[in-house]
Amino acid sequence: MNTLTDLLSLVFIQRALIAGLLLATLAGIVGIMTLIRKTAFYGDAVAHSSLAGVAIGLAFGVYPLFTALIYSVIVALALPSLKKRLSLSLDNILGILLPFSMGIGVLIFSLLPGYQPEMMSFLFGNILTIQLQEIYLIIGIFITTAIIFWQLLPQMLATSLDEEYATLLGLNVKWLQRLYEVLLTIIIVAGVKLLGVILINALLIIPASAAKNLSSSLKLWLILSPIFSVITVLGGIISSVLLNTPPGATIAVFSGVVFVISQIYKNVLTFVNMQNKSISLPSTKTVMINQKNNDS
Repeated sequence: MNTLTDLLSLVFIQRALIAGLLLATLAGIVGIMTLIRKTAFYGDAVAHSSLAGVAIGLAFGVYPLFTALIYSVIVALALPSLKKRLSLSLDNILGILLPFSMGIGVLIFSLLPGYQPEMMSFLFGNILTIQLQEIYLIIGIFITTAIIFWQLLPQMLATSLDEEYATLLGLNVKWLQRLYEVLLTIIIVAGVKLLGVILINALLIIPASAAKNLSSSLKLWLILSPIFSVITVLGGIISSVLLNTPPGATIAVFSGVVFVISQIYKNVLTFVNMQNKSISLPSTKTVMINQKNNDS
C-alpha cells in the first residue's frame, strides 16, 4: 500500500492519470458511436495515418501532435470527396491511405537522428512521459468535446442509429457525420501518447464493447462505457507501474480482460435466464394432460 501511495505522489504518474482519465471518458462515448456505425477500421486508419503528421512535425521542429492533428483532420475531411471522385468504397480508400501515410511516417522517421526510440514511443505510446503542455491540450480537448456532447449528443446518436430517420427529423446528417469524424480524429490523435497509433483503437472499441454486454438500453450503455474506459486506463496505468511493463500494452491487455469478464457475465446471465424461463413455463405435454383432466 505504501508503494502504491508513493507512486501516486509522483508528478509524472499524476499527469498520466489526469490525461488518461480525461481521454478515457471521451473515448467511452465516441466508442459507442463507432460501434453503432461499424467504423472501427476508420478509427484504426486515422490512428495509423497520424504517424505521418507526427513525423512531419518532428522533421520541421513543430510540436508533433499539432501536425498530426492537422494531417489527420485533413484526411478525415477529404475522405467523402475521395470516395465520391474515385468511386471506391470507404474501406478501400482507408486501406490505401493507412499504409501510404504510415509509410511516409516511417520514411521521415528514418531520416531523423535517433529516430527509433522516438518512433517506438508514438507507435506504442508512453503516457508516463506526458508533458505539462500536453495535459493542457488534453484538458482543452476535453472541455470543447464535452460542450459539443452536451449540446449535440442526442442528434449525433440519432444520426448514428438511423440516418434516414435523422433526415426526417430535420437534422443535418452530413454535417453531424463530419462532426463525428473530426471528434473521433481529435480524440485518437490526443490519445497517441497514451496507447500509440497501433493500440489507440483498443480504447475506443474494447471498453464500449464490454459495456454493451451489460447494457439493456442505450442510456445505460452511455453510462457504463465511459466508466469501463476509465477503469481500464486507471487499472492499466497502475499495473504498468507496479509490474514495470509498457503502459500502452498494459492498458490494452487490461481492457481485454475487462471485456472477457463482461462476456462471461453476459453468457452466465443469459443461461440463468433461459433456465428460469424453462422452469417457469410448463411443457406442452403437461398442458395437454391438465386440459384432458379438466375436460373429464
